[in-house]
Amino acid sequence: KSFKIIARTDARATHGLDEALARGEAFLKAGADILFIEAPRSEEEMRKVAETFKGVPLLANIVEDGKTPLLSPKELEALGYKIILYPISALLAVTRRLEEAYDLLLAGRRTDLDGARSSFGHYNDIMNLPELLAVTRQLAGANKE
Repeated sequence: KSFKIIARTDARATHGLDEALARGEAFLKAGADILFIEAPRSEEEMRKVAETFKGVPLLANIVEDGKTPLLSPKELEALGYKIILYPISALLAVTRRLEEAYDLLLAGRRTDLDGARSSFGHYNDIMNLPELLAVTRQLAGANKE
């Protein structure tokens, strides 16, 4: 196959874990490749999902302050999860730094005093700016014809 089907159920929140597991079984019978049982509420529930679907690729969605326990990638891998999402982890970290930077500016101070910020050069490096500019130039040249 050139693609995989991820089947998601949110039944845990409204109908309980047993119903979510039953839906997971139905998804597999219908041809799903990967299961996403959303919002297990404890490590024990996550373990039960993994034991119930041993050998099936499982997806975990880890949201800080959410219903699912905040486990590390290694802990989740040990439980049997193969795909792990941390959809807002970086956003929350950046939000804190944005608040700190704007608080400094509002106080009339510079943002580079604590050494915690990245340099503009480092930002360009991690954004792979040279490659991005090369692609941009290539596309701009292709559009000229």
